[in-house]
Order: sequence, then structure tokens, then C-alpha cells
Amino acid sequence: MSRWRRLFATDDVASPAEAISAPDEFAAIRQQLVMVIRRVQSSSGRLPPAAVVRARDVGDAVAQLVRELERRRSIGASIDALVVATLESTVNDYLPTSVDSFLAVADLSTVGDDAGRRRAEDQLCAQLELLSNGVQELVQSVRSGAANPLDVHGRFLEAKFGKTDLSL
Repeated sequence: MSRWRRLFATDDVASPAEAISAPDEFAAIRQQLVMVIRRVQSSSGRLPPAAVVRARDVGDAVAQLVRELERRRSIGASIDALVVATLESTVNDYLPTSVDSFLAVADLSTVGDDAGRRRAEDQLCAQLELLSNGVQELVQSVRSGAANPLDVHGRFLEAKFGKTDLSL
């Protein structure tokens, strides 16, 4: 359905949350997740072992969330567009950017010393742990029915604009 028709249609159309989360969208999320996890596995020799485990934890939590959203769709429950957007951002941006940024920094000769490498490893592990915890909390919120748009949006704002993100 075109954007204009969705905005001005008076006939009975699907809710915006249902329109945004088309069934093939979950297949695309799964496919992107597989690609990111393959990239993590193929780079496992350059990544700290703890980071590989945490990245897999993020992948497992994302897969759980996709299954839960598909289950909710199959019973006719509504699916919040912000949850889907958070899920897409996790597999398309947050997870791959953390891993790729570490690999780029690890390849720089300026981080060749042990202290610099340990600091970069600690930062990567902290980012992946934050992602894992956030997605796991989202899974629990969706399962319990507590994932309301205000809660999901609040988590997004805290993640993007929290005090730790604004300090350099």
C-alpha cells in the first residue's frame, strides 16, 4: 500500500504496527543475523573469546525475539513497530558496528601495545554485554506483554542519549 493511501485511506486497513512488520521482514532479519554471526565466527581469531560468546548471546536473544514476534503474529496479537525497529537496528547496525569497529581498531598499528588492545577488548565486551542484556530484556517485555511503545521508546532514548553516551 502506498504511503499516501495509508495516510488518507478511509477503508478498513491494517494498523501501522502490522503494516510495518510484514512476514518477510522477519526472514530478512534472520538472514541478516546469520550473516553477522558468520562474520563474528570468521573473525573469531581476531576477536577476544569473550566477545565471540557475547555476540552469540546477542544472536540467540534476537532469534528468541523473532520467534516470539512470529508467535504473537500467528495468534493475531499486535506487534509494536518500535520493537521491530529495535530488532532491525540491532542486527543491521548495533551488533555489526561494534564488531567491525573493534576489528578496525585492532588492525591499527597504534593499538599494537597490550594496554591499548585490552582497552579495546574491554570496550567491545561491554558493548556486546549491553546489547545482549537489552535484547534479553526486550524479549521478556514482549513475552510478558509489558512492551508498550512508551517503554520501548524510553529504552531507545536511554541507549542513544544516556549520560554514558554523551560523555567522550
